[in-house]
Amino acid sequence: MWISEEVRAILSPFPIYFNNIDLTNWVFPKQDKGRGLLDREITMITIPGRPGGVITGKRTPARFISQEVLIACESAEELRKKLEELNGILHTEKSEPLKFGDELDRTYYAMYAGAQEGYEIDGFYTATINFLCSDPYKYADPETLTFVEGSVVVQNNGTVEAAPTIRATVLEDITYMDVFNDIGYMRIGWPVESGEVKFNPKTKLLNEQFATITGWTAAGTTVDGGTVTGLIESNGTQFLANNFGTPAGATWHGPSLKKSVTGAPVQDFEVEWNITFTNPSPGTRGRMELYLRDDQSNVIGKVAMKRVGGGAGGNTVEIRIGSATAFHFYVNYAGSKGIEWKDFRGILRLSRKDNVWQAYVALVNQTTGVHTARYNPKPFVDASRLYMQALTQIQVHIAKDDTSPASYMRMNHLDVYRLNTEPTKVPVIAVEGDLIELDFKTSLIAINGEPRPDLKDFGATFFKLPKGITALLVEPFESLTTEIEIKEAFM
Repeated sequence: MWISEEVRAILSPFPIYFNNIDLTNWVFPKQDKGRGLLDREITMITIPGRPGGVITGKRTPARFISQEVLIACESAEELRKKLEELNGILHTEKSEPLKFGDELDRTYYAMYAGAQEGYEIDGFYTATINFLCSDPYKYADPETLTFVEGSVVVQNNGTVEAAPTIRATVLEDITYMDVFNDIGYMRIGWPVESGEVKFNPKTKLLNEQFATITGWTAAGTTVDGGTVTGLIESNGTQFLANNFGTPAGATWHGPSLKKSVTGAPVQDFEVEWNITFTNPSPGTRGRMELYLRDDQSNVIGKVAMKRVGGGAGGNTVEIRIGSATAFHFYVNYAGSKGIEWKDFRGILRLSRKDNVWQAYVALVNQTTGVHTARYNPKPFVDASRLYMQALTQIQVHIAKDDTSPASYMRMNHLDVYRLNTEPTKVPVIAVEGDLIELDFKTSLIAINGEPRPDLKDFGATFFKLPKGITALLVEPFESLTTEIEIKEAFM
């Protein structure tokens, strides 16, 4: 840029960050509007014969922030390129953080809402950029406090109420969790009353870390529409294909291993498979399969992720109940857009309780554990009870076709549970090591990143913390390590 750093410092008195990108690398900011006094909407009714009116409601509308900018380039050609880059930065899919250098301790959440163009002369360009803040408030940086002996005192220095986020690590089995004070209460689960007994609805039978192939065997493994060839190995934390072998006339080929489930046979079960399945280039193909087998090695179900086509297409999840010849095809789905599972790091789950089958698929954020791109199809009820064999063995398979490069495929973790039924007892909702999150702003209840709105008590509310000092209590505090995160909100 031909403008010196000294002149740039004068023209850009402070940075403006949108989506964590400093816009002053592209523009010189001038005046802005919308960061001052907030608008207010008041509704009122009039009563005949009575002076004035009666106020019936008031609300704070969305905030609009307008920023005048100048772009200075050496040529019209350079200006066009800079505008292309700026368009790419501003057009986001959702509201993103917006910060101004004269109040870096406050964050707005904004979406680009268009611009009014000014003049354009020889590489110089002016415009007014508009941001829409559907949430009109600005927020301080989050502060985290820890509950001590089940209580915490929070100081809200904001100018409006604050919606906290509660996170708790579970130390031992719990059937409920309460967060409460004189303002309100939030409860998930069900307390154990006098005379009642708790029970765990799931018993873990297999906790497979894929750290070694010891205990697994390739003997007797067969797969659908392909040949078992090659070798599976462990890198210490994952199973992967060391090699895929030779196709031997079959398009799909690759290694497979199986092992017995501890505590089998299992009539009511849940299987959760954590895998990585990504496609570094458009031409990659692959499939990963998990077979559920009975004591005669008959297949009673299969969970698979595969990529069989090229181009922009993503991965497809297939879940079949029954064998290859007598089955119900439960899931054949590539996500609502067809591409959101293209680079998949997440879980595939299949369960059967009595004659009801349920499935769940989700991406799992590798940092936060939050589940996204979730798919939870309608349960399948096996009314004729055709697929009732008990689970005894599990088999894993990784394959490629004979002409295309293989997708990047890894098995990260596999859990197998027995599902228990005790109608007169109180079910455990979380066990040691589970992470519970209660987001009072978004009304989210999540355990280990998975939304669990079914656990909310009917009368519980996601209450807010008023300005000033508030005390909060959590129960059962001896079974939880609990933190509260608060982002003070300001007008």
